[in-house]
Amino acid sequence: MKLGTIVEYIVEKQITCGVVLDEKPKKLRILTESNREIRLSEKRLTSASKECLDISVRRSSLLGRLAEIIAKRKGLKKTVNVFEIWEVMNNEERWFDAKTIAELYFGDNPSEDHVSAIMRAFFEDRLYFKFGTNRFSPRTAEQVDQLLKRKKEEADRERMLEAGGNWLRDVMDTGIGNLPPGGDELIEVLKSFYVFDKESPHYRLGRDLLNRAGFHSKDVLFDILVKLGVWDPDENLILVEYEVPDSFSKEILDEAERVCRDAAGQPLGVNSPRKDLTWLPTLTIDGRGTFDFDDALSIEHEEDGYRVWVHVADVAHFIHPGSLLDQDAMCRASSIYMPDKRIPMFPPRISEQLCSLRLAEDKPALSLMISIDRSGEVRKFEFVESVIRVDRQFTYYEANKMLEADKELAALYALAVQFRKQRLAADALQLTLPEIQILIDEERLVSLGRINRESPSRVAVAEFMIMANWLAGRFLRQKGIPAIYRSQGGARKRLLGAEIGTVFQNWSQRRLLSRVVISPDPDTHAGLGLDAYSSCTSPIRKYFDLVTQRQIKGGIGNNSCAYSKNEICRVIQVVAEPMRRIISVQQKRRRYWLLRYLEQIKGEKIEALVVEKRRDRYIILLFNVMMETWLPVNCGLDLGPGDTVYVKVDSVSPRLDTLSVSLSGNPKED
Repeated sequence: MKLGTIVEYIVEKQITCGVVLDEKPKKLRILTESNREIRLSEKRLTSASKECLDISVRRSSLLGRLAEIIAKRKGLKKTVNVFEIWEVMNNEERWFDAKTIAELYFGDNPSEDHVSAIMRAFFEDRLYFKFGTNRFSPRTAEQVDQLLKRKKEEADRERMLEAGGNWLRDVMDTGIGNLPPGGDELIEVLKSFYVFDKESPHYRLGRDLLNRAGFHSKDVLFDILVKLGVWDPDENLILVEYEVPDSFSKEILDEAERVCRDAAGQPLGVNSPRKDLTWLPTLTIDGRGTFDFDDALSIEHEEDGYRVWVHVADVAHFIHPGSLLDQDAMCRASSIYMPDKRIPMFPPRISEQLCSLRLAEDKPALSLMISIDRSGEVRKFEFVESVIRVDRQFTYYEANKMLEADKELAALYALAVQFRKQRLAADALQLTLPEIQILIDEERLVSLGRINRESPSRVAVAEFMIMANWLAGRFLRQKGIPAIYRSQGGARKRLLGAEIGTVFQNWSQRRLLSRVVISPDPDTHAGLGLDAYSSCTSPIRKYFDLVTQRQIKGGIGNNSCAYSKNEICRVIQVVAEPMRRIISVQQKRRRYWLLRYLEQIKGEKIEALVVEKRRDRYIILLFNVMMETWLPVNCGLDLGPGDTVYVKVDSVSPRLDTLSVSLSGNPKED
């Protein structure tokens, strides 16, 4: 290439002009329009003119001449109407070089300046023509429309980023800010980005908004959304993360109303073989604040023993397989119980009114009659469809207070204790650990209580529910009816015998329990000391229990059951995933509020139990919250499992789920 040749090339998405000062193998030395010398491959040139400049003149003169040429080319570029050219050429599906297009637009024999003007105009436009080094191909009308739409979207996005970034800064600085256009959509983007991060479909937009606002961590978004009133300071983001619905659709609520209306028009007992047990004294015992009463108890004294009735709300009477309410319940799998929120499996009109065994109301039930001798042995049992009427409704506290004076309660408790002894004799494991009750007041302050699971009323209810589920399993197994069974192998190691044991022993034993298996095949439940177990006592709250109830009802009559074994397997498979989410949601939300409590007592002395020593840390159990955390091995004490230590909370974040503790005293310190 001749020295002094005027060349053009692309750098940083711009056409740049220069003049060749020297030529070496594979590289040209070029003086650029910005007075820089560079080395460039000839392959990178988009054009090289036939006209040459005198490079022997002073550099300032050479740059001045180059500037004149560039100014002329830029001036000509402004006269180029790319759209007009495209209208003429858009039906041509081929490539054109810049000179051909210059001839079409400027006329025959266009100058190199004309060709450069075309190059510059087309390169800058990029809408109507595809660019390929020094040639162009017209886009179709459809392609142009798509590009215009994309450009508009990009422009809209840029405006939203600018307005959104300014808005986020204002909210963070002042607590207020004018919501930009499309603000509601913007808030949904930020919520999704905060909760799901890279899994969010809005990740890129959320990240760019954060960057535009000048924030380097998405954690600031939580504070912003709280300031905006979008979220509560204790917002339950676990529900959002796990996509757990906390309300019911209008369709489901309307269906619940329809079912209630239909039930009101069909009085109990009409065209039904139900056994009338409304004469039988019947009671419920539940926690304070319970509205969905799904089980009740009755007891009759016989000459040589007792007849105990376990009544379970007959949800299957109202909710039929495959109905809208049934399908919704199967997707939900279970009611969800958290310290600050309860999400029922069925709408309240069903769970708290229609099906609930409320005081002094006639209700359909699936009743289990159990004949028990005075030694506590079950002689026989029978399931019947019934109508019952609860005439006494207790809380656990109320039942405990009345136990000694109430013969029915006392008898139920005595029989429950005998049944537990039988289970323990069959190698059942009875774990005795404190259960923490979390209480949250109107100011969102957390206080803790302890639930005594060994109180007489709780023992009575628990043992008779276990008995009912055991007999349900035996009934279904004997009848050969497909069912959902719960089984459990023996503990990996047995630490507890018949004695109650220490907290350390109970906690360690719990860590060694085998996993509970949900299966269509009956098997022993070693943890409970029973040969079969199929849960049926909570059909308002648990979908598996509703399925079991339907199968039992089928087995009472002509064995016309609602589900085949294949269908039972499908139910187990479908419900498994939502149940996994529910367990995680309940555990994580409970942990959140326990961490909130620890946040309130930061710095105070807490008694803890060493449960395990690992290579680099001690695993300890905080007694006041019954939660595990850890201490470094180099904490200054030589500890072993079973030792007591005193610690204090150094740092805690409920939202980030972090907890750090350090020693506050020596083992066994008062």
